[in-house]
Amino acid sequence: MAKIHGRAIVERGAKLAEDVTVDSGAFIGKDVVIDEGTSVGYGAYITGNTTIGKNNTIGQYAIIGTDPQSLSYKDEDTKVLIGDNNTIREKVEIHKGSSVQGYGATIIENNNFIMSNVHIGHDCHIKNFCIIGSGSGFGGHAVVNNETNIGGYCSFHQFVEIGRNTMIGGGSAVSQDIPPFCIVEGNRAVLRGLNIIGLRRKLGRDVLNSLKPVYKKLFRSGIPPKEVAKDILKENDTNEYVSELCHFVLNSKRGIPLVRKNQIKNEQNSNE
Repeated sequence: MAKIHGRAIVERGAKLAEDVTVDSGAFIGKDVVIDEGTSVGYGAYITGNTTIGKNNTIGQYAIIGTDPQSLSYKDEDTKVLIGDNNTIREKVEIHKGSSVQGYGATIIENNNFIMSNVHIGHDCHIKNFCIIGSGSGFGGHAVVNNETNIGGYCSFHQFVEIGRNTMIGGGSAVSQDIPPFCIVEGNRAVLRGLNIIGLRRKLGRDVLNSLKPVYKKLFRSGIPPKEVAKDILKENDTNEYVSELCHFVLNSKRGIPLVRKNQIKNEQNSNE
């Protein structure tokens, strides 16, 4: 039987696994499903069509499953889907999807660390092993791919996509797509180089060395990156990481945030 504090409210119809714990002052709505090993902190508010997997930690006063901040929302039965082994710290807000057209869900996959006061807007998709710093916020439909490291107090425009193994500097304002394996920072955020430390740790020196010349061709040549990406793929279609980077550029809908030419001259680029 779930361990529910006497001062918590769990509405009839909610489905909680036997070893779920719910602290004092928390509220669990009637359509919520929570799997085994998950703990819900003091004053947390979980509502709507929300499914939470195994071994998650939901912090104090977190708010999950409330209506999206979207003028087009018509009280549809959209969802929040949270996987396993996530840490969701105090006062995090996760809104449900905005429309049942398409998938109609805000999704947090597995093994993510989401720090305090983060806002995750409607229809966002946070994938696996991401770290999101305190105070960061995501507009609707943003996608964050695997093993992304986001500094505190960053803001993300709706519909942006963040490639995997990226690092976003604290306080950045991100309004365009960020290619995988890169570092960005600034307001507005621009590419600053490859995520060298992250690549060495996660993928190894050989992968890093294969990406260095490709990065320079794509983002420092002064030629439109989509044109360069097509040429690189013609020359090198065997390296999966080069292919992933080039295909991301080709498929980008919001564009890539490049450094201006006058900034490149003064940039201390650790890839040189």
